[in-house]
Amino acid sequence: MTLTGEVDSLAERNTVEWAAWSAPGVKKVVDNLVVLLVPGAMEAGLDSVLFWASLAVGFAVAFVATFPVNRWLIVRGRGHALAHGGHS
Repeated sequence: MTLTGEVDSLAERNTVEWAAWSAPGVKKVVDNLVVLLVPGAMEAGLDSVLFWASLAVGFAVAFVATFPVNRWLIVRGRGHALAHGGHS
């Protein structure tokens, strides 16, 4: 089952995913839902400040969340390439 569309909050996303898993016979759920935190950002064009500002904020949040985890993994010799056998 593939979930597509837009939801207004993480709680709504979790409810939709829970409902999908609750359906009889479901063995796999692919979550392609988009959580809209910045109204209008999905419709904004490439020439819009709203689009670029939303993208920059998203990257900043992702960096803050992932940098410490990646650093922790690399220090312990478990970086992404090593975990997948890229540097044997």
